[in-house]
Amino acid sequence: MTKKKIQLVVLIILALAAAILISKQNNSSIKTSYQNFSVADTAAIDQLIISRINHEKVILTRQNNMWMVNGKYEAHKVLIVLALTTLHDIRVKEPVPKSDCETINRKIMEESSKVDIFKKNKIFKTIFIGSPTIDSLGTYAKIKNSPSPFITEIAGFRGFLSNRFPCSELEWRTRSLLRVQARNISMISLINNQNLNESFTIFQNKGEITIFNKTKEKISNISKEKLQNYLHEFDHKNFLSIAANLHKNKKDSIVNLGAKYIITIKQTNGVVQTIKIYNKPLTNRTDFFGKHLSVDPDVFYLETETGDFLTARFIAFNDILIGLSYLKNE
Repeated sequence: MTKKKIQLVVLIILALAAAILISKQNNSSIKTSYQNFSVADTAAIDQLIISRINHEKVILTRQNNMWMVNGKYEAHKVLIVLALTTLHDIRVKEPVPKSDCETINRKIMEESSKVDIFKKNKIFKTIFIGSPTIDSLGTYAKIKNSPSPFITEIAGFRGFLSNRFPCSELEWRTRSLLRVQARNISMISLINNQNLNESFTIFQNKGEITIFNKTKEKISNISKEKLQNYLHEFDHKNFLSIAANLHKNKKDSIVNLGAKYIITIKQTNGVVQTIKIYNKPLTNRTDFFGKHLSVDPDVFYLETETGDFLTARFIAFNDILIGLSYLKNE
């Protein structure tokens, strides 16, 4: 074999070796990218879209220092922190065995929560969070376009991640109902339908506070301290739950009985909130002494100006349901 032929053969062998090496490196990098579930800089995430087959879609959007649900409601801060922490800490525990890949892939596509992650209003990554493993110590997941699913986990956490990305607007909503600072209140009206004499209306203008009774007569013998304290009670009121499963007929019967209280709050920026409070009927329940209870003494229904029907606890709202007599000087 001539020297030139030997050199040609050597060059061909080297070229083939280089091609194989590059191919392996490319395959390796692709596999690595398909295992990189975490998002290092979660502070840069400005939107999450969570969807699932045959379920509603939830759009979580960061607006200044607040997250909104579907552009309508403030998001539950605890759930947002949990979701972002999960996206930061999630990692591959182990690959799914090849023999199970086809089955797990199919289950992920049918049952998983699809999480589209956005940065600067552009899609950054899409991951599918599937069901738990049999031992509930891992979660099946995959990155979009990945041929292989993986079992994922969070270091130090014993459990699964499937329930951290629900596709229900109700689950993501904050339980915050009233967040009105005293200085931003221009008017409060409380109608007590159990005793109209305890109803009143408060006006606040440039620090001057006046109060009127049900017949619009100005009341002068009012405790300024109690009145100021009352205005401060509207800055942190949470409801208990959303009565989403309450049958329409039952809801209508409750509303037809009439509201127990009606509270209206007007802010200096013109925003008006109205809360109607209804008794929560009970059946087959007695008190400590065995006396039958027709209404729940602890929990009530409330309806907002937007039509939401919620539940709340009296213990959390009693301080804004006081009567006019309480505010008067002793």
